[in-house]
Amino acid sequence: MAYTVRTTRSYGSRVKDSFSGMLTGLVLFVAGTALLWWNEGRAVKTDKMLNEAEKVCVDVEDVSKVDPELDGQMIHATADALTNDSLMFSNFGVGAKAIALSKSAKYYQWVEHKHEERKDKIGGSEEIVTTYTYSKEWVSSPVNSGGFADPAYQNIFNKPVLTTDREEIYATNVTFGAYTLPSTIIQRISGNTPAYPQPTDEQLREWDNSIKDFRKQNGLTVFDKSVEIDPAAVKNIPVETADSVKGDSAKTTAPVPVDTPPVLNNKYDAAYVHVVDNQLYFGYNPSSPEVGDVIITFNKVDPGTISILATVSGNTFKKYTAKNKHSFLSVERGEVSMEQMFQNEHDANTMLTWILRLVGVIAIIAGLRMIFDILTTLLKVLPFLASIMNFGTGLVCGIVGVVWSLIIIALAWLFYRPVIGIAILAVAGFIIFYFNKKAKEKKAAAAAAGTADTSEPPTPPTVE
Repeated sequence: MAYTVRTTRSYGSRVKDSFSGMLTGLVLFVAGTALLWWNEGRAVKTDKMLNEAEKVCVDVEDVSKVDPELDGQMIHATADALTNDSLMFSNFGVGAKAIALSKSAKYYQWVEHKHEERKDKIGGSEEIVTTYTYSKEWVSSPVNSGGFADPAYQNIFNKPVLTTDREEIYATNVTFGAYTLPSTIIQRISGNTPAYPQPTDEQLREWDNSIKDFRKQNGLTVFDKSVEIDPAAVKNIPVETADSVKGDSAKTTAPVPVDTPPVLNNKYDAAYVHVVDNQLYFGYNPSSPEVGDVIITFNKVDPGTISILATVSGNTFKKYTAKNKHSFLSVERGEVSMEQMFQNEHDANTMLTWILRLVGVIAIIAGLRMIFDILTTLLKVLPFLASIMNFGTGLVCGIVGVVWSLIIIALAWLFYRPVIGIAILAVAGFIIFYFNKKAKEKKAAAAAAGTADTSEPPTPPTVE
């Protein structure tokens, strides 16, 4: 059931907030402008760095021996990343010989959703209708119900049976042929596969008793017998992986799992702990989750083939540093050619450039809107006039923001790459010329229409 709160903001308060917003808008405008300038410089420098690196990069086919002649050179190589390090989350019965091991948790909680509707009133005040709704959902962190707006849901039971932080641990000894990989490369190797928990009977009993005590203390029904579960109910719960958090889709090709779920021979039949492949479910019945249930998912990065772009440093590697002081290092899963890896880096640079351009333009337009919002607010005494002003300022701020952004980008390119900068300035100049011309045409048409209206009507012919 929805809970609704109605509040009113006075005209004076809105005007005061608009004046305060002008300063925020100015900061946003300046920040967006600075971001656009910096981003263009970053893009050009990164592109030059990649081009420089590609020219000097050596494609090394065999890294089974350390070659002193390669020391200090930028290379591309493909080999198996191998390790004998054993990584463990011993408190959960999870361990593996892997390059990385990770765990993440989801909590079944009451979650508050907020929706606002604002309506202007004659006289300048504003009515705000806020609607709160509540639902049970799987979330990445526990939710404090003490801050819920609806008194019926404030401090509603929302305690998880346990909490654990998201964590990733990495091997420290990983080889690449005869070379040793540094942590900067190890932590970039992607490709999650399941890591299977194998809890002992003692661990299951301890967890089970702890959850039983938890349920008793919080007035929940305590069951002594386990229930037959549907594994799909556990597997269908959305979870995050280390690769999804990294968000690097070009470099997250997952290898085929090298092992299968182990056969568990636990004698203790836990009522509140369920092991399903690489997940531990803490709760009575995953098919019918209760608030407080927790699911923990374990993944690992298996040893396997990787391709790298890096500078050789003795028997290990470091980032390549170009003449412009920009540096980079690239790691991809599988056998990837030197040409493809450099192309992927160029594509990533282009994508980031456009994303930051969009962020900069939006920040500039939003800043202008906040600066000139005072004009709309002053007219809020008559909402229909404020709507007209809001549309007008929005249109003007949008046009000015885009033109200003193009000018800043063009000036940055003039500074870094003059030919392209001149072309962008020409586009911005054309936009200004076009809208200026249209404005003059409309003004001339309006003047002509006014002249026509004030002229005397023709004298009708005389009928004899």
